[in-house]
Amino acid sequence: MSGESGISFVLTELRPRHGPAMDRLQARPDVQSRLGRVIDVRDNIRSNVRAIEIDGELVGVAGLVPSGALDGTEIELVCALLEEHAKRGLATAACSRILTAEAGRRQRQRVLASIAPENSDAKRLAERLGFKQIGTRMTSPDELWALSLADLVIAAV
Repeated sequence: MSGESGISFVLTELRPRHGPAMDRLQARPDVQSRLGRVIDVRDNIRSNVRAIEIDGELVGVAGLVPSGALDGTEIELVCALLEEHAKRGLATAACSRILTAEAGRRQRQRVLASIAPENSDAKRLAERLGFKQIGTRMTSPDELWALSLADLVIAAV
């Protein structure tokens, strides 16, 4: 399935075969500190994080995870790509697909994103997806961004 980027990709469940590519992805300090064990396929941890695949190969992950921000009942968007697949519109397309599916379920009011202050690429991604900065996390210097899923549904109509 092609995304807005024109790149053909699929979102699939993380599987043990993704292990070697996940090792490369998680070797990046920014990914390790942000996603950690949420995406550890070897422990068979089930989550709403999906593999982003191109031609059957894992190139990144994206999904929704429980957030520790605010009152702890929120969900948070996470996304990480192997560096050679970044800056091609793939993160925007994959995250957009995940957010659209979540909005269609109509079970949540909004989705959060925690972004390191120095991560300008993630801020641009959040803006493209419709997120707005709402403050900072109390437990870290990360900026806290939010997307109203109702606004996403209205924009799709």
